[in-house]
Amino acid sequence: MNIYRFRENNELEGETWDFFFTATPEQQADLATIIEQNGLDEEHECTDKVYTRQEVDVLVENARNGYFDSHEYIGTLTKPLPTNPYPDSPHEAYGFYTQLFYKNGLANFTTEDNA
Repeated sequence: MNIYRFRENNELEGETWDFFFTATPEQQADLATIIEQNGLDEEHECTDKVYTRQEVDVLVENARNGYFDSHEYIGTLTKPLPTNPYPDSPHEAYGFYTQLFYKNGLANFTTEDNA
């Protein structure tokens, strides 16, 4: 298990948020694939860079406050990410995943922990 960053660029709020989560490399790759295959890469990013807990703690401690804190640790990815319910409609798939991840929606798939 590693700590990864999920970035949300919310143009409506004029903010960018980094949500850190613990996951397996396979889970991180699945999330990155969802973002890439569904055209979400302007709003979301999930790279395979691994962070240490110390790095995340410093970022979280020094986070800028706004609509959400600019950096937040959200726990361990414990629930499966949904598969694309609209494989034949890229437009509908984009809308589905945009709403799913909107405003820290990834946290709905994590469990709080003390990583």
